[in-house]
Amino acid sequence: MTLKELSQLYWLKKELKHCERRLAEKKAKMRSLSSPDLSGLPPGSDGVSSMQRYIECIQEIEQEIERRKSRIEQEILKLEQYISTIDDSALRQIFILRFIELKSWVSVAYHLGGNNTSDSVRKQCYRYINRHNK
Repeated sequence: MTLKELSQLYWLKKELKHCERRLAEKKAKMRSLSSPDLSGLPPGSDGVSSMQRYIECIQEIEQEIERRKSRIEQEILKLEQYISTIDDSALRQIFILRFIELKSWVSVAYHLGGNNTSDSVRKQCYRYINRHNK
């Protein structure tokens, strides 16, 4: 598995956060709409009210969020399967902390303890990846 493949979970979670922000923005805009139009005038040229458009948009975003969550779960399973093939326990911990828990290299080193530094755990990880991708 390449570094790019190992990093997919990070990017998928960023995409999910983006969708969640979009959803929050749409919900806030929908709440800020004025009270229902009681003027009796048609809602718009296409016959759909602004409120209805927001509701449809929110539903689409919610569906997209669910698809992304499902993709994230699949990616986690893929990573866990790959990591389980690593013989060295400490190295497995490095991969779990970095690529599943998305910890920084400093945090990975701290969690491992001992004389580990961010550079040492990063180098161990990259050496393993380079050795097994030739």
